[in-house]
Amino acid sequence: MRRCLHQALPVGFKRPAGLALPPSVARGRVQARPSSRILSRSVRAGPASPIHIPQVCLTTCPIQKGSNMTRSIRAALTCALILLVAAPAFAGEHGLSYADALKQAKERDAVVVIDFFADWCGPCKAFDRDLADTQSGIRDALDAVVFISIDAEKGEGIELAQKYGVTGFPTYSMMNPDGEPIENWVGYGGPDHFRESLETALADPVTFEEKVARYTAEPTAERAKNLGRIASASGKPADAMVYLAKAEELDPELDVTSEMLDAAFGRARKDPEYSMADYVELAQQRVLEGNADAETTLMTTYYVSSATASEEDHATLKPFLVLSREAVSSTDEELSQGLVDAVEMMAIMYVDEDMDAAVKMKRSTMPEGWMEDPGQLNNFAWWCFENDVNLEEAQQLALKGVELADPGESRAQILDTAAELCNALGNCDEAIEMIRLAIEQSPDSEYYGEQLARFEAIQEESSE
Repeated sequence: MRRCLHQALPVGFKRPAGLALPPSVARGRVQARPSSRILSRSVRAGPASPIHIPQVCLTTCPIQKGSNMTRSIRAALTCALILLVAAPAFAGEHGLSYADALKQAKERDAVVVIDFFADWCGPCKAFDRDLADTQSGIRDALDAVVFISIDAEKGEGIELAQKYGVTGFPTYSMMNPDGEPIENWVGYGGPDHFRESLETALADPVTFEEKVARYTAEPTAERAKNLGRIASASGKPADAMVYLAKAEELDPELDVTSEMLDAAFGRARKDPEYSMADYVELAQQRVLEGNADAETTLMTTYYVSSATASEEDHATLKPFLVLSREAVSSTDEELSQGLVDAVEMMAIMYVDEDMDAAVKMKRSTMPEGWMEDPGQLNNFAWWCFENDVNLEEAQQLALKGVELADPGESRAQILDTAAELCNALGNCDEAIEMIRLAIEQSPDSEYYGEQLARFEAIQEESSE
């Protein structure tokens, strides 16, 4: 077998981690606020600023590589069409379209809520399970609306997801019977978070344009903040930052730090005029030099780790990690354990410089039964690859995940992880073999073709 020179992922390359991952998005609290963030949604990296967002927990999934939609980040999905009609219908109902939903909404004088998902997304699957559970209260909460679930990567879902500014999964979009957008919220943080977000949207079910007109006629800080939140969740981060800045101007005591940093990170991913360096500078001002709460400090640290992933010495990230540790130890806030663990593992690696301890902690945070779960095997293997640790075991676990995974995109995802690990270990031929198998599993994916071309270029370079 020809050995190839190890070549890491290109600077700024983004590839979402496996079947489930962790940006406005659910923040991963047990009872998250509507403005909550990354831990309950998935996101995608796009051509303007491809970037890696590390995996945190199963309440979040990035919009995956190989998606049919135009990619938008690595901040950001699993049943067929589901419709809630006058007599509520949930999982198991098929064939009702977006047009059918609008028609029924007119008949019922109700709004439509679309659950945009993709079939590889863990948080979306968690939502499906809770939707089917009569004790969760989600069905009752949805009685007042026409509800459908649409795969955002297939059929009419592709165009609809673009129309409603979907940048992560799951995204819940509310609209009137004419299809005019009212509200977006991103991520699934559990039944309480979903019901709270739905209630917030239903409390003011006028279109976004009507909200803008109301704010224009009578500007208030709360209206500006609300518009900023909605704009951020609808794929308009630059507009969100303008509204949030206005909210601060109207009421200097109003705290919009977390919302502003969310919007800024989203903007840095897609706006060529606003870089990741701009985002990091804002984060330093708002968090390191400011007085952010513990949750915002942790989330910002998480984002900064993505924005500065190409730094070998992690000098920019380290002050955030140190501050995060201090924030966790001194707060009474209810925080996402998945987020706390993810940041602590980074602190162990980059502040303590103890990679073995980080691997041990990562293993301890894996859920029960993970060694027989292909998605979790992929999670662990990709984490090892991202951090350049424990690569040989990670490769074996990825191969086990391939054997256990269902055919199709799920298996292709893990084959891609295995390919990256083969390349990292210097096995260029095996990397090419794995990615060709991924293409067989997901032949319509442009991403895997790009990966094949990349590995072949590495092989050619190493043979010269």
